[in-house]
Amino acid sequence: MHYSNIEKGIFLSRPNRFLAHVAVGGKEVICHVKNTGRCKELLIPNCEVYVQHHDSPNRKTEYSLISVQKGNRLVNIDSQAPNAAVKEWLEQNQFIIFILKRNTVIPDLIFIWKGKSVLHMLKSKV
Repeated sequence: MHYSNIEKGIFLSRPNRFLAHVAVGGKEVICHVKNTGRCKELLIPNCEVYVQHHDSPNRKTEYSLISVQKGNRLVNIDSQAPNAAVKEWLEQNQFIIFILKRNTVIPDLIFIWKGKSVLHMLKSKV
């Protein structure tokens, strides 16, 4: 998974769950926060963050807050990233996903890799 147009910034504040104020290149910008969780242990004033610049007139904000430096770890707070990363990994590793429906709205999933069943996610009632 790859992000383009990433810039380093300093987190300033988060007035609500959707927006953050970040200093980028010496100016304060408003960023869309791609995670509606509180993230109070991560989003501490003056911490180092990474934002993605978007050049689209259709967006309300010019930037999205992607990750936060926490000690020696870079923490991705984009809540859509895990699904995208797993999808990309599954496609690259040629997984076959079987979806079984057994009288339920929630399907069972079986992941097949190199001809062997490697993961079963059984969600139906037995």
